[in-house]
Amino acid sequence: MKIGIFSECVIYDPPFPSGVARFFREITTELARRGHEIFIFEPFGHPNQPKIQKIKDGITVYRAFSIPLGKYMNFPVCIPLKEIFSGISIDLDIVHANSSGIGVLAGLTSYRQRIPRIISYHTPLVHYTSYAPLPFFILRNARLVNYLERLVYNQFNMTIVPTEGVKKELIRRGFTGPFGFFPTCLDLQSLPHPSRRDLKDFEARYNLTRKKVILFVGRMSPEKGVNQILQLIPAIIKEEPNTHFLMVGTGPFLEDYKQKCRQMNLTKYVTFTGYLNDYDLFTAINLAQIGLIFVNEAQIFDMTILEYWNYGLPLIIRKAMGIEEVVEDQYTGLLFSSMQEAKRNILLLLKDDELRTKIRNNCRKTVEEKYNIRKTIINLENLYEKCC
Repeated sequence: MKIGIFSECVIYDPPFPSGVARFFREITTELARRGHEIFIFEPFGHPNQPKIQKIKDGITVYRAFSIPLGKYMNFPVCIPLKEIFSGISIDLDIVHANSSGIGVLAGLTSYRQRIPRIISYHTPLVHYTSYAPLPFFILRNARLVNYLERLVYNQFNMTIVPTEGVKKELIRRGFTGPFGFFPTCLDLQSLPHPSRRDLKDFEARYNLTRKKVILFVGRMSPEKGVNQILQLIPAIIKEEPNTHFLMVGTGPFLEDYKQKCRQMNLTKYVTFTGYLNDYDLFTAINLAQIGLIFVNEAQIFDMTILEYWNYGLPLIIRKAMGIEEVVEDQYTGLLFSSMQEAKRNILLLLKDDELRTKIRNNCRKTVEEKYNIRKTIINLENLYEKCC
């Protein structure tokens, strides 16, 4: 099958540091491994990239005109006017978009070639309207963005969602479907296993030896709940002074959060690492006792959940957008609705070694049984076949 993947973010060479990019890198790699031909249409990651690039056997990337969204990590916004008006010369069997913006091009390609069109729902765009650059200031209007997002999605033959909760929320907002289900997933066989020496070196680098490490991985911006994490830290270290918060990631508000920590006299208990390569990231996950996900509804099934689980890291995660269907409370993590509940859950996991060990074992078992892409990819192929 010739599959056109239309991506709002850069998937390959170099990939944009986001869960959506990682998810589509995982599925395109596995689809190509199973013999499909993948044609990816995405923005330019940087000006010196070739317009057409063969990534590996079965995967070719086509890049369209883009402009950087400076306030948001220089995120390249794809504006494929040439392709919208003149069309795409490659004959495809199906198109699969990952967002409403690039979904316009995917939809037009589908109409022109008379082929099925599928679109995935990953992130409610309404939570990112404040990042729209001045030339597109009208997109800072949340009601308009919600209307446009719904308008594009309703033109597709199928909207893929990860949970029933997301489907219900989209129906409430006027999305008509039909809906198909496919979860976030990982190629577990490709993930590294840091050596004992690497773990010791990482501990020394960040002064984490004999510390109870609480890990946050994500973009340093308000929609990820970073401010709320910082507000909780004084109460946690008051009861568990040997705790250290490792904040991994970069983003538009990183320096603001560092300054806030200095003002709160928390620099002894908090380390901002900035961007970490994959190996260092997975080393950090191996070292930690607890992983935090405080995002509200700006994200619906974080890839970080599976990365944490693969290494047996228990989660403290907010109830939002059907996440209860993914994380079973007291089994693969602890869910919370309020900051008081989040604080209580963090302290419980820090103090209860037996509970932490039980959850670690459950995490590894769950990710292998339900979210290993080499097992689940057939479900995505079945959705493609259903639409064809």
